[in-house]
Amino acid sequence: MTDQASPLEAAAAASPGLPPPWHLRRRIVFPLLAVLYPLGLYFLIKAPRPRRVGKVFAAVFFLPIFCVVALLPLKPYWKFAGRMKGPVDFSLDLDRLLNDPDARLEAHRAKQEGGTAGSSAAAMELTKLSWTDFRGPARDGVCAGETISLDWQKDPPRELWRQPIGGGHASFVVGHGRAYTIEQRRKQEVITSYDLATGRELWATAYDASFEETLGGNGPRATPTLRGDRLYSLGAQGDLYCVDALSGRPVWNVNVLRGGVVANLEWGLSGSPLVVDDKVIVTASGKEDPSLFAFHAADGKPAWTCNAGPQGYTSPMPATLCGVRQFLNLGGTELRGVDIATGRILWRHPWKTYMWINSSQPLPIGGDRLFLSAAYDHGCSVIQLARPADNWTVKELWFNNRMKNKFSTCVIYNGHAYGLDEAILCCVDLETGERRWKGGRYNYGSLLLVGDHLLVLTEEPADLVLVAASPEAWKEIGRMPVFKERTWNNFVLIGGRLLARNDRWMACYDLRPRESVAALN
Repeated sequence: MTDQASPLEAAAAASPGLPPPWHLRRRIVFPLLAVLYPLGLYFLIKAPRPRRVGKVFAAVFFLPIFCVVALLPLKPYWKFAGRMKGPVDFSLDLDRLLNDPDARLEAHRAKQEGGTAGSSAAAMELTKLSWTDFRGPARDGVCAGETISLDWQKDPPRELWRQPIGGGHASFVVGHGRAYTIEQRRKQEVITSYDLATGRELWATAYDASFEETLGGNGPRATPTLRGDRLYSLGAQGDLYCVDALSGRPVWNVNVLRGGVVANLEWGLSGSPLVVDDKVIVTASGKEDPSLFAFHAADGKPAWTCNAGPQGYTSPMPATLCGVRQFLNLGGTELRGVDIATGRILWRHPWKTYMWINSSQPLPIGGDRLFLSAAYDHGCSVIQLARPADNWTVKELWFNNRMKNKFSTCVIYNGHAYGLDEAILCCVDLETGERRWKGGRYNYGSLLLVGDHLLVLTEEPADLVLVAASPEAWKEIGRMPVFKERTWNNFVLIGGRLLARNDRWMACYDLRPRESVAALN
């Protein structure tokens, strides 16, 4: 743009009744500025009207409009890193933009050899391994009886296999020599079974369902639950399936949101089904219908429902408190103890967070105490229950903001809670609430307890980190890369094998000491 009039402008001034060419008219130029800014800017410069000041104004005015229009087609390719304070924490997902993860998965499976799970002696040993629930059999993140290498310089973890996987944030469960999970593949949720020894897909049971959300990402969230030869899976849109664990054949299914009639949670149903006694207990949204459902595990017939109020993103947690078997339901506004047989609420404790975002599991820490933690400017607490004359009471022993779990849940070891305080690993004394140390920026990953050590899978890039579980000081012992992409999925350690996944890849590593593997062979 210059102060000197262009030949077209001069011609227009000399012949004011002559309209400019069609491609230089404002009703053409201005829409181009909004949609194709460089082309519109070129025509705007060439156009006889408006004058220079008007052209500058139009160029400045239409620039943000063009930016918004240009970003809209890129919406599926933006990813959120979990931090909600300060500048909006988005980045462009180049892998999804430049590649098609679904096509990559389909091409891999098409080349995969068919067949069943391996029958070698080593493969048969894997059939004895069992990790039946989200975060382990007790849902507490503790890997009981596991032995792993503690010297990753001389004896690092060894990758056994790696391959593409469908979208979603679910973890794995393990049994029958297989690993099970749930994935998003195009417009279907798919319950899948993989050979633990090789990673080969054994079966995939698909149904029409799709959950898409910019902040949380696409796909199902809830980890399936394994009981015997039955697998129970809850999709993000409320589809509860019971399938045969060996064949993938559906046994029964129901939708707890009544096929979309009941409003979903903003970030999708995320609670892993709890299978206890003869019942399958799941959470819904609680926005209109009952929020807790129990179905008979054998045939899916309703056992009971409970109007427990709005739900969050936690999974039902089994517990025995004051000698009474029950399960814990941490909803969006409060924690409840619920009777397994009837669905009756035994006691309540307020625990309200921003937009009902409770994602961290409540953890029993004794016969009558529980540990709670939540982010979004909330904090952590230890509560104590009592049951005088069959009347439940709840007392808060302490509360502070020294441990704020956002996505993941702490582990408990020797009277201390170890977990991610927002993005940094932290140790808190459960007796006093005192923070013992804080160190290691691992962002919004997940962790497990193995003996007297922590395994932490960081967010992005996803590194596996070995840390001493000691209240004395933060001490990182080893680190190795696992995935380049953002990883919010919890991982599994069973039989010395680590199973990890995100919404693109899955991998298996052997963490056992080499000498123990050699002795077995």
